[in-house]
Amino acid sequence: MGKSFRAWQGRLPDTKRELIEFSSSLELDRRFFLQDSCLNSVYSEELSLIGLISKEELKVIKSGIKDLVKAYLNNDVEFSSLDEDIHMAIERLLSERIGEVAFKMHAGKSRNDQVITDFKMFLRIEILNILTKLNNLFDSLLEISQKYEDVIMPAYTHTQQAQPIIFSHWVFAHLYGLFECVKKLIEVYESCKMLPLGSAAIAGSAFNLDRFRLAKKLGFEAPTFNSMETISSRDFALDFLYVLTMISIKLSSFSQDLITFSTSEYGFVSLPDEFCTGSSIMPQKKNPDFLELIRGRSSIVIGNLISLLALMKGLSIGYHRDLQEDKTVVFSSLDIVSSILTLLPEFVLKISLNFGKIKQSLNQGLLATDIADYLAKNGVPFREAHSRVGSLVRLAEEKGVNIFELDFEDVKKVLKDIDPDVYKKFDFVSSVNARNIYGGTSNSSVKCQRDQFIEIKKDFNSFIETQKKKEAYIYLQAIDANPFDF
Repeated sequence: MGKSFRAWQGRLPDTKRELIEFSSSLELDRRFFLQDSCLNSVYSEELSLIGLISKEELKVIKSGIKDLVKAYLNNDVEFSSLDEDIHMAIERLLSERIGEVAFKMHAGKSRNDQVITDFKMFLRIEILNILTKLNNLFDSLLEISQKYEDVIMPAYTHTQQAQPIIFSHWVFAHLYGLFECVKKLIEVYESCKMLPLGSAAIAGSAFNLDRFRLAKKLGFEAPTFNSMETISSRDFALDFLYVLTMISIKLSSFSQDLITFSTSEYGFVSLPDEFCTGSSIMPQKKNPDFLELIRGRSSIVIGNLISLLALMKGLSIGYHRDLQEDKTVVFSSLDIVSSILTLLPEFVLKISLNFGKIKQSLNQGLLATDIADYLAKNGVPFREAHSRVGSLVRLAEEKGVNIFELDFEDVKKVLKDIDPDVYKKFDFVSSVNARNIYGGTSNSSVKCQRDQFIEIKKDFNSFIETQKKKEAYIYLQAIDANPFDF
């Protein structure tokens, strides 16, 4: 059948070459080469078990697939512009090696259930790769949290200074936010363990396949429940895109903080030179391009999620060629997030803090809440305490001083219930350590956050390594290749 082979050429022999090239998804789904090869190997075993392929033919097919995978990994495979997709490409390439016995392996399956199976297997590998990269980022964040654990800085609400915190508290705000994405990503990983194969085109396979046996061999927990829903659904892809979107949004927030903190107006942070660029006209410039691109590309990831949602909402249940475009947006978001997470751990480790600038920025007004808290702890209703301290702040502004530069007689008139020795003791260190509550910003609370995450990370590490071994075993058994090596 050669390089012009099309699965449906008996029915439509005159389809325009230009249409075939226009509709080909090979440039996208060639990423599924290992998954599709693994699937074909395992599926051929099933066809042999039900008597459709002889033992001799099975040996030829499995050996041919292994040789083809080896050639692919050595960049010794030539795709054709007339290959509609990775499934037809592999079938053609295999037939060129072992003859027409290669065409037997498609019995009882459709490209509809085949591509979703490939897709889920692919995402399982990529999710574990992303989790590994997030784990590396967590290592870097833990390291800088410890390096600067005693640095007190202002926290912001409404982009205005709000209360003092320690720098590590800011680090853990971003770290724990990202870890929420990890939990969601693991849920998506588990959702990719329902086997589509056997659903065929839409009504289910007419061959007596053992879908539970296929599921086990391909690393799935069980077959999907309904063939129509299986063929129609891209929930797993949408879920994956949603989590990538949340990761992007959180990384964009992290980047925005650092962009702000590194401006000359703030000067809290010095960014590593090797992650910055200059200007073609202004010699003095040091631009935070890496952070700006993280922020900018998050909009693409958000758009990709919206694109797939829009694509899905107009489709009736069943397979439609529109679904081919699911991979366009998924791969786009995957590549963006993956490339960011590859660079970010090193970047984080090379950030340095400018202690003088941070200390200089701490406004005495940050302690206003501590004064109100003191009054409330000594019997003043909090709303009244809030009002008194607010009046004190207004008085200080009117006099052009901070609240601790006011004459104490003026302070006494406004606050009423306070001793001068107590008033003098309000400072940033005591303010921070007053928040000694679980999840708070005191040194002991943040140490607890660090210790807690280190324990969480042990389980996280174990999960990644265990699942990688399980996934690798599937491919090594079927095609003698480990997907984590490439």
